[in-house]
Amino acid sequence: MALSPSGIDSIAAQASQLYAAGTRRDAIVKALKQRFQGLTITGCLESDLSDEPYREEPSYLLYLVDSHDHCWKVTREPARATGIVIAEREDEA
Repeated sequence: MALSPSGIDSIAAQASQLYAAGTRRDAIVKALKQRFQGLTITGCLESDLSDEPYREEPSYLLYLVDSHDHCWKVTREPARATGIVIAEREDEA
């Protein structure tokens, strides 16, 4: 399932709304999986990834992943993306 820029916008909008409502990351991932069936969606903390995110939001970083070659790799090409990662921002202490 390739992603379109409008599809990414839709995913980001829902994730942002859920974060704004105080929803936990695991519940956000679950809600996104229910709405965007067929798309691999997972969550982690921002420190778990060192690649450049596709998109930055106040509460999270959005990464696109490509699993066409069997292993996941971060991509910046929506047409190659087979999934997304929501990387929750961590408070700087």
